[in-house]
Amino acid sequence: GGASTAGDAGVPAVRSPGEGAVAATQGSGEVESIENILIRSHRQELVERVGPKVERYLPSEDPNAFLLPDSRLEPQERWWQKVFVTVPWLVFACMLAAPLLLVRANLPWLQRRAAEDRRAAEARNAAAAVAERVPEFAVVCFTQMPDVLERPFPTLLFLFDPTTFASKLFLPALRDLEQVIRAA
Repeated sequence: GGASTAGDAGVPAVRSPGEGAVAATQGSGEVESIENILIRSHRQELVERVGPKVERYLPSEDPNAFLLPDSRLEPQERWWQKVFVTVPWLVFACMLAAPLLLVRANLPWLQRRAAEDRRAAEARNAAAAVAERVPEFAVVCFTQMPDVLERPFPTLLFLFDPTTFASKLFLPALRDLEQVIRAA
């Protein structure tokens, strides 16, 4: 062809413009796009310049390929490539299956526990409904605190000191607040 060599290495320095296009049209009956011709010719130049080992590091000829072709990999690399493709899918399957298996295995126990909780809630509601009405506002001392805190209903507890002005001001306000809450 029309290639000249650079130095004594025998590597073509310049390629004639028609060489790549002629080879592309002679090989097959269909017309190749310019991009494909340029990619193929660039690949061939690299192989000629560096050697056949460069194929290993070039992009895949199939842009849609997920794995590297087996021809580029050594046997051990092929095995690891398959491992690294398979392991994430196995982990995903385990992550998907684990909650389903846990629910399926524990469903009878969960249903029994829900029924027990339901019965306990009904018993608490029945006890609260039967309980006498909520006691009125009262000033209690510290010895009565355990009785107040153990009531089966929410209780508001305010601490005050009868010698302070704020306590003398807020104590009547709390009595009025109790009447408003009771009316609501």
